[in-house]
Amino acid sequence: MRMKNFPLHFGRAPFVYFVVALLLGITLAYSIPISPFRYRFIIILFLVGLLFFTGLSVVSRQKNHHLFAIFGLTFICLLSLVAWLLTWRSHPIINKKHFSHHSISYLYGFIGNQPKITSSAWVAEFRVTGVKKSNGKIITASGKLLLKMSNQRNLHISYGDELVLKSAVRDISPPFNPNEFDYKTYLANKNIWHQCYLDTNEWIKTGKMKGNQLVRYALLARERMVDKFKCYFKDEGAKAIISTLVLGYRVDLDQAIIQAFSATGTIHVLAVSGMHVGVVFLFLSFSLSWMKTNNLRVLRFIILLFSIWAYALLTGFSASVLRAAIM
Repeated sequence: MRMKNFPLHFGRAPFVYFVVALLLGITLAYSIPISPFRYRFIIILFLVGLLFFTGLSVVSRQKNHHLFAIFGLTFICLLSLVAWLLTWRSHPIINKKHFSHHSISYLYGFIGNQPKITSSAWVAEFRVTGVKKSNGKIITASGKLLLKMSNQRNLHISYGDELVLKSAVRDISPPFNPNEFDYKTYLANKNIWHQCYLDTNEWIKTGKMKGNQLVRYALLARERMVDKFKCYFKDEGAKAIISTLVLGYRVDLDQAIIQAFSATGTIHVLAVSGMHVGVVFLFLSFSLSWMKTNNLRVLRFIILLFSIWAYALLTGFSASVLRAAIM
């Protein structure tokens, strides 16, 4: 008998189960102290569960309806274990290839995000690809660190540029005062546990390019759009706000402007989000509403899809815009 009063239930929204399973695994990963023994134990649990799921599928041939609940529960448990393993995988305690396990003199890697430039410093995420040990041997390594460099010379560095750094790696300090922002935990959630402060003569640019070429092209396209804004907005503050609101480019945003938006409780408008993608979609959808015939509908769909992903490219493929564009 169909329940007419409850047209929506979990059977029609299976992704609810998947999301809950992933959230459960991530929550357990953050709640339980990390250790290599626990990590190996979770891997064994996952392999046993996967073997059980596969064996049950083969034996029952997925035709026994009485076993469907066991199939579903096993799959949910496997998803939770996967989320748990992925959350712990990059931690230095688990990742044996992490650069922090070696006595190093130089680090090899590339810039992993859009650098932030201030009057005194240049800040970016650095992704390590190799290290030069104290004995002169170069080995492959991995990991991320927060890179800060003195802004005394004109720096022309962007996403993907390969650098060689002098080893000056330090652990990120925890908060020292009550109710102080926990910057260490904030960076740890981005898989960053170390930082490096360098002067002008402590790094070199190799001239090689690393990283994702599509992301690099997207960031360069966004910078070209920001340069176009400079032609029409002479006021630096207005240009920085427009670049942030439209393209999510926050490099030129002054700290005083950020504090002003934060004090008024409107800091969220400075982040490009799914709402921006929705506005672009609604504007274009309304503008192209006259395309109603069958052939024009296909063309309208292609134009809308292309426009949404072109906007995602101009924003540098930020996570929030990517989610909205995919949906």
